[in-house]
Amino acid sequence: MLSGKFTWLTQPGSAEKPQFDLVVYENEHFVALPSLGALVDFWILIVPKRPMPSISEVTDIERYSLVEIRDKVRGRASTVCGDAGLFEFEHGGRMGGIVSCGVDQAHLHMVALPFDLISECMDAEHGWRESTDASELSVNATKGEEYIFVQSGARSMIANPQCKTSQWFRMIIAKKLGKDTWDYKAEPRLDRVWAMSETFGETA
Repeated sequence: MLSGKFTWLTQPGSAEKPQFDLVVYENEHFVALPSLGALVDFWILIVPKRPMPSISEVTDIERYSLVEIRDKVRGRASTVCGDAGLFEFEHGGRMGGIVSCGVDQAHLHMVALPFDLISECMDAEHGWRESTDASELSVNATKGEEYIFVQSGARSMIANPQCKTSQWFRMIIAKKLGKDTWDYKAEPRLDRVWAMSETFGETA
C-alpha cells in the first residue's frame, strides 16, 4: 500500500491537510514546509505539487520553480542560522520503496547543521560520485535507479546504494549529534514544526 502523505497537495480535495503541514513558501510547482521529526531547529522540506517519487522526475519548467523556492529558503536560512551550514539531501526512491522513507512523494530536505554532512556521508561506502545541482537531477544523473543525494553550495554528491535503508540521512545526522532517536514517525517533534513556521513568519 502506498503512503497517503502529501495527497492533500498532489491531489487537491482528496484528503484533508494535516495541521502540522504548514506551508511557509509556495510557488506554482512547489511548497516549502517544516519537516516532522526535525533533529535541529532549521529543517525544511521542498515538495512538488505534481505526483512524483523523486526530484529527478521534475520537468524543465519545474526546475525553474525549484530553484526559486530553494533560493527563498536559503535566504531565510542565511539570516537565522548563524554559523551553521545549509545542506540539502534527498532519498530518491520508487513508489512503495524502502528508500522513500514511507513517503511516496518526492521531497528535498534543507537542513542547517553544525557539521559537514557531506564529509560524514562519504564515510559510508556507497560508491559516491559527483553530481549535478539538485534542480538538474535526471534519470541520467541517477542511472535510473534509487539514489541518495546530498549537496551544500556548489558541491553535490550522489550514490545508488545496494543496501536500501529508510531515513538514512536522518540516522547519520542523529549519530553525529549524539541522539538516540531519528525516526520522524516515532518522534514527530511538533514543537519544532510550530517554531519553524514562526521563524518564516508566513503560512499559507
